[in-house]
This record gives sequence, structure tokens and C-alpha cells, in this order.
Amino acid sequence: MTNLNAQMVEVLSGVRSEIKVDTEGKGSITKYGLAKLLGISYEVLLSDRAAKKLVESLATVGFSLSDR
Repeated sequence: MTNLNAQMVEVLSGVRSEIKVDTEGKGSITKYGLAKLLGISYEVLLSDRAAKKLVESLATVGFSLSDR
């Protein structure tokens, strides 16, 4: 496993409980999990206008953002 792959596995393991996949294969992530995945504070995700664009972009590829 390359160093990048190992880092990705470590990051995803840290947010695993924040990610859900329904029976149809549609994924969702909590706001807390998304902030953690992006390496930003939860507060920035809640208040930053760019965060809204990010949520919209994720929605276009099948993700929905759930509250936590």
C-alpha cells in the first residue's frame, strides 16, 4: 500500500461512523463527518458560503448531507 493510500484509509476510518449507505447504494455523510474529512472546523462548514456550494456539488454526485 502506498503512503497516499495508507493516509486515505486512515482518514476514512476516522469518519466511517459519519458515512451511511442506504439499501439503494446512495451515500450520505453528516456535516461533522464532512468537516472532519475536509480538515476544517465544523463551524466553518456551517457558516461559510463556500460550504453551501460544496454541499450542492456533493448532491450532484449522489451524496446527501444529514444533520448531526
